[in-house]
Amino acid sequence: MRLQQRLMLHGVALPLLLMAAGGVGVGLLLRAQLVAGLDNSLRAQAAAESVSLFDGPGGTVHFHAIQSPVRAALGSPDAAIAAYGPDGARLARSSTAEAAPPQLAPPPDTEPRLRSADGQRVLVVRVPSPGGEPYALWLATPLAPVEATMGLFTRLGLAGLALVALLLLLVQRRHARGLARRVEG
Repeated sequence: MRLQQRLMLHGVALPLLLMAAGGVGVGLLLRAQLVAGLDNSLRAQAAAESVSLFDGPGGTVHFHAIQSPVRAALGSPDAAIAAYGPDGARLARSSTAEAAPPQLAPPPDTEPRLRSADGQRVLVVRVPSPGGEPYALWLATPLAPVEATMGLFTRLGLAGLALVALLLLLVQRRHARGLARRVEG
């Protein structure tokens, strides 16, 4: 390989690799922050639901997600909620909770359980009834807004990387030619 080609390769490849690695790192942090925002909204809604889950007529289970200002923060009108009794049977669900499992045993501890599954971010919490029995609350919101944002970030990042690559190639080519002439000449 000629000296000019080696100089160009090193002058372009190394900065591009470092930029790509940095972009991947920033992308991972961005995705984590977006999911953390969904998690915070789900936790806030779960807190509101858990303190008022049994305040329906005659102590019946009902939801407040429809009237809640937190609903908008959940990222979509598709946010879903369901409640389960001590035996794990589903007692109620919102109209958007088609994905709610038919059975869900209350978690053995009070620690909320967050996970991603089937394109949704899901939160399951244990809620004690006024009589002390453990119930479960299931909340979910789509991950589609997070994925759309990450797709845009990736497309813009790749376009920026291509532009920088082109500029680096042009600048490095000019510098490599001059340097090669001086070294070989």
